[in-house]
Amino acid sequence: MTKINSSPPISWPKLALFAVGCGIGVNVIRGCANEDKTNITPQTEESRNEVPDKNGVFLSTVDQVLDKAKLGKITNAYLWVNGGKAQNTPYYEFILKNGNRNYLLVPSDSKEIQKLEQGLRTLSPEPIIITKGDKSTIEKVIDTGSGFISILLPVAILLLLLPVLKSVMGAHKNWEIVKESGKKFSDVRGYPKIVERLEKIVKYIKDTEKNKVGAVLPKGVLLCGPPGTGKTLMAKAVAGEAKTPMIITNGSDFMNTPLAGVATKKVDGLFNQAEEIAKKEGGCIIFVDELDALGSIRGNSGTDVGHEHSKTLNKFLERMDGFKPTTNVMVIAATNRVEVIDPALTRPGRFDLIIEIPPPISSKQREDIL
Repeated sequence: MTKINSSPPISWPKLALFAVGCGIGVNVIRGCANEDKTNITPQTEESRNEVPDKNGVFLSTVDQVLDKAKLGKITNAYLWVNGGKAQNTPYYEFILKNGNRNYLLVPSDSKEIQKLEQGLRTLSPEPIIITKGDKSTIEKVIDTGSGFISILLPVAILLLLLPVLKSVMGAHKNWEIVKESGKKFSDVRGYPKIVERLEKIVKYIKDTEKNKVGAVLPKGVLLCGPPGTGKTLMAKAVAGEAKTPMIITNGSDFMNTPLAGVATKKVDGLFNQAEEIAKKEGGCIIFVDELDALGSIRGNSGTDVGHEHSKTLNKFLERMDGFKPTTNVMVIAATNRVEVIDPALTRPGRFDLIIEIPPPISSKQREDIL
């Protein structure tokens, strides 16, 4: 059995490039947002008051820091030997109880430094030890991590949305095209009378001259019977005997769609592809398994699901009615719940031929099958 892919393969390199582009875009936007940030204004000895810079950061003198330490307002203190992006000269950072931060440039006088360190240890209700660190190293780690996150986040979002995108863009079609089914009527055992009826259909498909003088190919054949009676095998045997490509699909595949309107587009795509194959190969068979999932009786539920089901079935009926006698496309469907099939499907011009396939009862049937 030769299979042909019904949808083009997904170009993963293109998706990866798209994700990387999203990551670069996030970095550019983040860089633009940070571009307006200004450096900490240097603190001079003459400046004794707290002066906020453009980012709202308060700068302090040694005496002001010690005053806050006496009141117990300072919880932690850091000495950054390399200020990173915001400041290139060493400075102190003090974490206050209210969550704010005060900054102090490292004084040039060593006595002032000693006064600050000793005062934090002795004047504060709880001794504060200054922790020394390199801010530039921390920023590099943060920037590297945020860079990876900004790249991986679009990839994760893209992977989550991929099923929806494939359905909306029509890239994921729930059917397969079989050029040669590899099955014959000799593979169907235990149902000689049903095979005789199917042989007549094959003659209609193969004998195009007879079709020209008025013989009309049945638009649809509905195979009804319990599971395991060989309905799919019979449909493949018809295609194999007629040497005609067939499209195999399932009724439930049209209903499992994430967005409204996608199912009707899939129906259009199915019939359009069948007509294209028929023009090239001289004929095509569409086989719909579990037709009851697609063609069950329409109700008046008024729900969105019921409305979508009605639209999908109406589109299916519309496309079956649109077949021209010379199209040479036939639909074969199978169901084990014929009682729930919508009556509109079995009207003339749609599923013209209904074949019931009972389970094998006689011992001769069973012997033939075995």
